[in-house]
Amino acid sequence: MNTPSLEDLDREIARLATLLTERDQLMPRRTTLQAAITKADAELASLTRLAGRATATGPARLLASLRGGRADAAAAGVRLPAAREELAALRAQLDDLGARLDEARSTPSAYAAALAAKEKHLRDTGHPTGERLSELAGLRGDLVAELARLQRAEIAAGKAAEGFRRADELLGSAGKWSAYDTFMGGGAFSSHVKHQRVESADDYVAAAQHQVDVMRHELGDDREAAPISLEINGTTKFLDVMFDNIFTDLAVRSRINRGQKEIVEAFLRVREVRAALTARTAEVRTRLREIETERDGLLVNPSGP
Repeated sequence: MNTPSLEDLDREIARLATLLTERDQLMPRRTTLQAAITKADAELASLTRLAGRATATGPARLLASLRGGRADAAAAGVRLPAAREELAALRAQLDDLGARLDEARSTPSAYAAALAAKEKHLRDTGHPTGERLSELAGLRGDLVAELARLQRAEIAAGKAAEGFRRADELLGSAGKWSAYDTFMGGGAFSSHVKHQRVESADDYVAAAQHQVDVMRHELGDDREAAPISLEINGTTKFLDVMFDNIFTDLAVRSRINRGQKEIVEAFLRVREVRAALTARTAEVRTRLREIETERDGLLVNPSGP
């Protein structure tokens, strides 16, 4: 099999570009035809009903006469054949257009393949344009890899933010139970509920911190972050639940307040990082589009020797 020349590739790209333009023009035309057929179909149905009055007998004929509808029925009968022909013509146009679109279905992939073949030819033969194409390919590869990392980091940041948010909610609830326990003499039950909320919040914090680690790894920052721990000393917890004295109540309340402050700070930091990730993702996507536009410009235009 002979390798196509640069001129052959340019001709094929031009041919496929023409087909793509035609395809883009045909698609809205199909929508217009479909709307016209719907309208013509409704008109034909209306004309058929009107024309039927001209041949009506008995009470239906008398009613048509009283309404002055016989003239309309006669006019509809005259118009009916032309309406049928117009509808048939529109449907034929739609069928033809559909066939042409079916033929063009593979055009986008064929066009992309033709551009890739020309790019390979230019790079393999040492053509002056090939050097720039190689640079663009390298840039694109780096940006695609960065985009994948950014997307994974952004997903992890979202999960971390949600974990910190849920932990903050639970600690807020624990704080209310703690206030009740401290100042209203809540008792063992309120102490138990309070500690349940704290333990659940701790689970969410652990999961959120794991997602922060994932995010940092994707961004190339493998330094270990300072952990947030809501763990309450086992002896303090036991005394708080079993004996419910104000000293342990205050100790637990202080730990809840401190933990909630740390969680809010972590949530705000993650939110800032997530906003920066979103902005950088937009920049990378824009740069990728610019590279694709430059690449297409180099490949679509005929290349000299």
